[in-house]
Amino acid sequence: RFFGTQKSQWLVPQLKSIKNFDGEFTPAFASAHVYTDNPTPQCMLFLKLNGNNPAFGGFGHNLQNIFPKKLLKTSPQFRASIKACNPENLRYENPNFLSDAAAYRAADYAEKYFSANPDKLWLSLSICDDANFDESLYPQSAQKYFFRNAPDKSGEVFYFTNKAAKIVSRKFPDRYLGCLAYLICEKPPSFGLEKNLIPIFTTDRENYFDESYKRQDFDAIAQWGKKSKVFGIYDYAHGTGYAVPHNIENHIFEGIDCAYKNGAKIYFGEYTP
Repeated sequence: RFFGTQKSQWLVPQLKSIKNFDGEFTPAFASAHVYTDNPTPQCMLFLKLNGNNPAFGGFGHNLQNIFPKKLLKTSPQFRASIKACNPENLRYENPNFLSDAAAYRAADYAEKYFSANPDKLWLSLSICDDANFDESLYPQSAQKYFFRNAPDKSGEVFYFTNKAAKIVSRKFPDRYLGCLAYLICEKPPSFGLEKNLIPIFTTDRENYFDESYKRQDFDAIAQWGKKSKVFGIYDYAHGTGYAVPHNIENHIFEGIDCAYKNGAKIYFGEYTP
């Protein structure tokens, strides 16, 4: 996706607008948001030359803002029943994803946000950055497992985001809600997603050294392409943040290529060497 000057041509068709998703050709990523800590001028040039275009802004673990702990204390209808630990000890707390009241709360938050920010294309409904979730919905024996042995709660998470997206689409049909497919919800749900809901499939593709992991990841990418009108991927490009630096760019490239071929339009990446 490299370009040298503003007059240079892209190696793949450049997407001009989010509204072009229904075009007759497969465009480049609509949004490529690669970010790093305290970027140097050289780093910013590197990102610019590689087409960094954060049209969708940040991914944001935004449920912690939509359902702050103060609100959950006063509004028990939103609160999950967490058996694993005392909610008072949690830094963040996800809501009850099967609560219709919680979905309406998220939709109302989104509608107010889009009304106040008419230039914004999307709002994140990503789960809190915490593995705690409501364990009261199904017995432990019925849980399925996916990457990193995390319990599979995609059905619950995307029931919630799907319902909120459907409500928001009535008032804002040209805006989008995003959700990291992350930790407890990496696996695609059994049902299709609303056209204004964008899942961002998030996993550590450094693990592609394991061929079985890579095949599982490719299969998940293909399934996200079938379940969603628009989807994206998220990379942890932390090659040097280890005692022994890791050369992982080939793994990252393989993931991007697979996602592109399966219709991904959004890219996020942590680039913190």
